[in-house]
Parts: sequence; C-alpha cells; structure tokens
Amino acid sequence: MTKINDRYRSFLILKDIFASGAYSNISLRTELNKIDSEVSKSFVTKLVYGVVERKNYLDYIISKLSSTKLSKMDIDIVIILEMALYQIIYMDKVPESAAVNEAVKLAKIVNKRLSGFVNANLRNFLRNKDDLMKVNIDDEDERLAVKYSINEEFLELLKSDYDKETVNNFLKRSMDERLLNFRVNTKKTTKDSIKAVLDKFNIKYEESDISVDSLIIYDKVSDVVKSLFKQGYVSFQDATSSSLQDYIKLDKGDKVLDLCAAPGGKSMHMAEKLEMGSITSCDIYEHKINLLKNEANRLGLDNINFQINDAMKLNKEFINKFDKVLLDVPCSGSGIISRKPEIKYQIDLKELKELNDKQWKILNISKDYVKTGGLLVYSTCSILKLENEIMVKKFLEENNDFNLEKFIKHMPTEKINDGFFISYLRKE
Repeated sequence: MTKINDRYRSFLILKDIFASGAYSNISLRTELNKIDSEVSKSFVTKLVYGVVERKNYLDYIISKLSSTKLSKMDIDIVIILEMALYQIIYMDKVPESAAVNEAVKLAKIVNKRLSGFVNANLRNFLRNKDDLMKVNIDDEDERLAVKYSINEEFLELLKSDYDKETVNNFLKRSMDERLLNFRVNTKKTTKDSIKAVLDKFNIKYEESDISVDSLIIYDKVSDVVKSLFKQGYVSFQDATSSSLQDYIKLDKGDKVLDLCAAPGGKSMHMAEKLEMGSITSCDIYEHKINLLKNEANRLGLDNINFQINDAMKLNKEFINKFDKVLLDVPCSGSGIISRKPEIKYQIDLKELKELNDKQWKILNISKDYVKTGGLLVYSTCSILKLENEIMVKKFLEENNDFNLEKFIKHMPTEKINDGFFISYLRKE
C-alpha cells in the first residue's frame, strides 16, 4: 500500500481540482482533516494553492522544457511537474534536489515509465532556470494571462470594467498571501476583551478600517485563536463581508431576511448585533441549514429562524414582512480569486450570463418581501460590473419605488483580501 506523504496528498488534491473540477477550498479541507501535523497542513496548503494560483505560468515553463505538447502529456505527470517547479521557484525552504527527487518518486508511483521524463525535464530546468522563467511573449494580453494565470476571457471582462493599472493591481494583489480576518461576537464579548487576550499572548493584530467588528491577525492561526473560535467569541470572516452589516443600521425589533444565507457569516453577524428582533435565514438545501444551525449554536445565538427556501421562487408568506432583506446572491466569485484561484480559469461569458439571469430573478422576487420604508441589500463577492453596478442600475430603472442609498465596492489592497460589492436600496 502506498504511503500518503505530504506531496502525494497534495497531488491527490490537485488532481481532484484539475481533473474532476473540485473546488480547491473544499478538496483541501477534506484532506487537511486527515492530517494531524500543523507543519504538514501548512506545507500542503501552500503547495496546493500555489500550484492552482500559478498554473498557467508553471505550464508555460513546462511547454518550454518539453517538445511534447502540454495537451498530449499525461495529466498526472503535468501535475507532478507543476508541483516540483512551484517548490523550486517559490518555496525557499525546500532544497532543489529534494523537490526533484520527491517528484521522481511520486512519478514512479503514478506512472513509473514516465519517471525518467520527469527527472530529465526538472534537471534541465535547474540548469537553465533563469532563461526558462522569463515570459517571452510579445502580446500583452497573452503575457498577462501567463504571468497571473488567468484565462483571456476573464481578463477581457476586467479590462472592459477597469483601467490597466487597476486590473494589474487587482491581479497582483490576488496572488499575495492572505491575511487572517476574524469578526468579534459582540453578543458574547467585546472587541477590547479580545484585543486584551491577543496582547497577553503577543499575537500581532490590528483593527480593520472597513469593518467595526473585525480584526486583522498577522500571526498564523494559534491555539489561542482556535480556542476563541471554539468558544464562540470570534468567527473567521473577511472584513469586506463583515462590513456589510455596518451600514444596515439594524433597529431594535427589526425583522430581517437573509435569502441566500449559507455559509452564514452575514446572518450570524446581524444576529449578534440585533436587539429584540429576529433573523430568518434561508437556504435551498437541508444540509446547509444544518450547518447554519450548528454555527448559531457555537455563537450562542437564539434569534435566528432557519428555513428551507428556494430564492428563485416567490414565497407568499414573505411578502411585505421584512424590514431588511439581504441578498448575497450566487455570483462568479471574481473578487475572491485569492482564496479560490481556480475561478481564474473558469469564468466565461456564457456562464456569467446564466448567473446574471439567476441574480436578476432573485432580486426581482425579493423586492416584494421588503416593507415600505424597508431596506433591500444586494451584494456579491464579485468585482465585475455586469453583476454589480449594471444589475443595480437596471433594477432601479424598472422599480421606481426603490432608491439607491449607498453602494460600496471593495477592491483587494495590502490589507483587504477580497473584492466585494454591496448596495443598499430603500423602498419608498
């Protein structure tokens, strides 16, 4: 029986992503749950995300190394070469010889007859890596597609929405290491109390400047932070997502509907802030409702009602019942490619149009759930205007009983991980 070491496990995750279309975060989480060592977890996480994040660039190097076309290569061997190249180029603590030797060992397990091919190409890379690492492409779009490992259709969408500098900054920031954000559960504790704990254990942090309840943590997830999470004092949530609640201004006794609630961060945050009112938190799948219930139990929240509901169908029981309605609709995820890098290869116009139709339908159904004077909040984890500004503009043109109070778009920066869009629509 083959021993599953860190590299083999990384290989299995990457094959699941590239060959089976699995989501990187889900496939990775499944495998990490089988690992006890924090060192191993860190290594596997860095290697998997690194390869997915830079796949186009790594494949560009492979195509320069071998006369065999990439499309003709065995996918297992391509993944092994990608893993080895990533370790050599980006993982300083991994000796080059170890990266090559371990790749050859792995090749012998998955396709023994091609282990020599792997060895020869990697040795060739070590001899000529300075030249092989250069991106010698004249066409600017093709060069960016390789440099930032993005498909050209996604790149065209970005270029149609933003100037060249903004596009380059977005792509560059999406490849930076993510900062850990967590949200303080003010129903159980205070931000000052949490800061005092972090200070006591010398955990470096700073306050987020976009979300009042969020802290940015510069140290890795420590036992202290894990304990705070387990006790329900904090939740891991990006500050861009947490910022949504800051502008809703929940009033005492509000009835709030979160129509597309899973995984639940926004519902939980609103429940933590709401006095005397209630949240109705919905999803179409029962297993996700169960996850939401577990999260509410962890946080000690008893003001959330959970309900299976299809956001694409009108629920007559919801009509004119809610003071605030939140729609964090299904979207392309273009703003979160730093944590789901495979999105960079998956976005295309056909699927985006299908998502657009779904977003429009949910938005038009949900408007009937808002009381007169109430607030409809439409948000996405996308930065594409087709899903955001254009969608809201069209909605306002066709619904003159709604007015735009505010919209916010977060773009990734040095201290902001995700791109995120939030609009606040008041029903007159």
